[in-house]
Amino acid sequence: MERLMELLQNIVSTFLETKIIPYLSTVELWIAVFVIVASLLLLYSSYSNREDTVVYGKEGRILSRRTRGESFIGVWSEEGVDINLTNVNNLVALEGLVPHSVNFDIVVTYHVVEGNDNNGRLKTLKLSECSNRVIKKKKRDNAITSLQFQDDNISVTINVSNGQELRLSTKITSLLTKTDTKKISIDDAKFIHSFGTDGSSFKDLQNVLIFQNGFQSWAPSGPVQGTQKQEYAMFNLPYLNKFISAMMHNVDSTVWGRTDLLISEHFSAFTHADSDVAFVAGYLSSNIALGQVCFEQKNRTMHCIQGCNGRSIAPNKELNLEDFILLKGHAQNALDKFASLCVESVDLVPSENAASPVGWCSWYELYNDVKESDILRNVELLASHPEMRVEFVQVDDGYQAAIGDWLTCNRKFPNGLKAMASHIKAHGFRAGIWVAPFLIGHSSTIFRDHPDWLVKQKSNGTSNIYHFNPNWHDDSYTYAIDLTNPGVQKWLKKTFVQLKSYGFDYFKLDYLIAGIRDGVRYDNDVSRVEAYRIGMKIIRDAVGKDSFILACGAPLAPSLGFVDAMRVSNDVADRWAPNTLENIFACGEGVPCTKLALLSNCSRNFMHGVWWLNDPDCVVARSRNTGLNLLEVTAQLTLIGMTGGIVALSDDLTSIALDRLSLVQKIIPPSTSCKGLPLEPMRDRYPQTFCCKGEEDGDSALIAFMNWSSRPIMRTIAVDLSLIFERNCPMDKPWTSSHYLFDFWAGELVESSKLKIEPHATRAIIATKATMYPTLVGNSFSLVGMTDGRITYEWDEISRKFIVRGHNLSVMNGALWVTLPHRNKCFIDYEQMSPNCSATIIEEVETPEHKTLKISVSISKVSPWQVSIYVAPPGENAANVGNKIPTPSKRRESIDVTGNFEGLKKEKLSLRKRSKKTF
Repeated sequence: MERLMELLQNIVSTFLETKIIPYLSTVELWIAVFVIVASLLLLYSSYSNREDTVVYGKEGRILSRRTRGESFIGVWSEEGVDINLTNVNNLVALEGLVPHSVNFDIVVTYHVVEGNDNNGRLKTLKLSECSNRVIKKKKRDNAITSLQFQDDNISVTINVSNGQELRLSTKITSLLTKTDTKKISIDDAKFIHSFGTDGSSFKDLQNVLIFQNGFQSWAPSGPVQGTQKQEYAMFNLPYLNKFISAMMHNVDSTVWGRTDLLISEHFSAFTHADSDVAFVAGYLSSNIALGQVCFEQKNRTMHCIQGCNGRSIAPNKELNLEDFILLKGHAQNALDKFASLCVESVDLVPSENAASPVGWCSWYELYNDVKESDILRNVELLASHPEMRVEFVQVDDGYQAAIGDWLTCNRKFPNGLKAMASHIKAHGFRAGIWVAPFLIGHSSTIFRDHPDWLVKQKSNGTSNIYHFNPNWHDDSYTYAIDLTNPGVQKWLKKTFVQLKSYGFDYFKLDYLIAGIRDGVRYDNDVSRVEAYRIGMKIIRDAVGKDSFILACGAPLAPSLGFVDAMRVSNDVADRWAPNTLENIFACGEGVPCTKLALLSNCSRNFMHGVWWLNDPDCVVARSRNTGLNLLEVTAQLTLIGMTGGIVALSDDLTSIALDRLSLVQKIIPPSTSCKGLPLEPMRDRYPQTFCCKGEEDGDSALIAFMNWSSRPIMRTIAVDLSLIFERNCPMDKPWTSSHYLFDFWAGELVESSKLKIEPHATRAIIATKATMYPTLVGNSFSLVGMTDGRITYEWDEISRKFIVRGHNLSVMNGALWVTLPHRNKCFIDYEQMSPNCSATIIEEVETPEHKTLKISVSISKVSPWQVSIYVAPPGENAANVGNKIPTPSKRRESIDVTGNFEGLKKEKLSLRKRSKKTF
């Protein structure tokens, strides 16, 4: 029966690829009619049989006993309890994850391949059904330290490390002799955890929250509810779903298409609405196999799968798979710990406080229509604005003669790539270029001259169409290149060596998922992960460690160690959300739009600075030819600025409005010392609160309160602030008595703990601890500057000087807001003003609680600056103190103008150490 179904599938696949796809332009109307009718029927079926969903609170959070303040019995084991694999009554169980023991099993699926038979005999080796096994354990607590089981063909050995983190190391050994003509081909290895439907932890799935990680850059990621069904495009219609999703999801896995599983790639996290503890399950590497953590909702079973896709083991040889780990903790701590463990043996990781670059990319306004003259115009403009701190200029898609012919330009670039790189570098920028190295278009010379270089279908040996992109016109049908082929390897190395010789040292590698697709290769004994990593290593070696590689459309885990930065979201776009048809037919796809891009950026930002530098995709800030309004632009800027990732402008800067460009400058350059994280990463699908906390005492916190919906909402922020500052404040206590709250984009102090947030908008609040001394509470120079130490202040009680310093900023004209608990007279102290800076007090606002100064500041050149304010003692009139403006030479004599602002945070007087004299 299986053979018959496989034959029918091959016939259908061949018919579609030979008779339908090449003539798609003439039959696409009928396909659309069929798809619409089928989708409407499936949509009705889906909604008529859907389970009841959980009720959400006013702010979108799942209601639980914990949030309502009621008592409950723990549904997760406590954070400090060890996780052990134990052996009781000859059964293997997991303890310490949830209050009850969890049944544990191991299943290895493989083929015995003989001669030229590509399929071989299917075999399954299961721990629970194997009588030939050896279990070693500790005598005192029955904790297993290793176990081994085997059949006639293979032996499986698991080494177990018990404790706060449970680690399982798997080795599979072929028991075939060297004289045997057969070999072992591993399909997958599974760890199965059966929680049981009667256990309190997973009994009520609507209160179980699961982190679902997408396979590659564009695949949506974030927490979902335990009742959520796996989303498939085109309602999981045969062939169409796989064809559409091939460049986004792991469609070649053994579980793709199943509707009874919720699939997460490489790792997943689980928590309960009534618990503060979460556990993370995942794989620490992806060198050979692709890890998946799948949750089977009906049976409450977690399947942790290592997909090997036919990785061969020669007779009497062994294969070490990826280490699996289980760990517990508060959700964010557990995710952070998992990310750190994944890079313990990785060579290329970001250094401490690594800086994300600022650049310009030609894609998001010019698209495929980009011309050489467009690049030159923007380079000239950027060169005249050093305050933008742009490091690279990247030529994106649209320059190449064909997909695959990366060294040959089309007619829009008459002078070629070498001249383009030289022009960019001559203006002081790094030259960047977009390449899709693992894709080949059917109009390219590679497709014409080397058809044997392409990955073939297992069914019929023909080249498989892996991606359809109508924007590429003649190359709308593209193929995956075989990275195990020696000819391909030489071509790939030559291509990137040549690009490097032209002067490019910033490479955006796109559509990398093509290199990991399944199929017939030159070397079929390696896994598709190994084939992918062969290609990535060739590129890294060709361009050198001094080049910057940004991966995009890439499988995340297998790329570790090869790239400097990684796109962690789908493409942004000049629109907020998917349209209705996309929500129906492209369900689960990372449709290009701002909302979905921000979602994945928030949920994956724990990877930033640990695995690589995150690329949240480009900023789209223009006011013309766009569907984004000003509130949506500032929401995008807020979250991108808080990530600490790459900031890439992509509007045509020669025509952008200056007021929009000035908004972008407020997040340039990215922070090197702090990054934004969701306040409760497992509580909301779309984070309601995204926050950065300063490292030093006296630093401000930056909090983004989001409204993802299409209607205005009111947020009571006191609860979130209490969680952020980790202190218990009475709900009726005004927050202005403990912290000053400053709305960055509105440029005003917030006097209430309730905020109105417009649709698709954010309120970026700078929270600064209130004291009895002058305090810098707000600025318009930098979104995160007061949090990461680039804008600092100090108060000298003796001289009564209040000094604000700024460095490494982009904005040249801005404002500072300073509060004084008493109504002291103040004036600008010009003698302590840096020579590149001028300032004036333009507004004084008095309230019963404090007095607020608004100070306008202008910077004349790109360098550190300093503003000094004299604050008169109570009762003294500032007019009695001379405030004559000194000459520039006197100002240079009075302060240090070396520009050495290193260690400012160390020199800054902390709030706790300031004088206790009455102000």
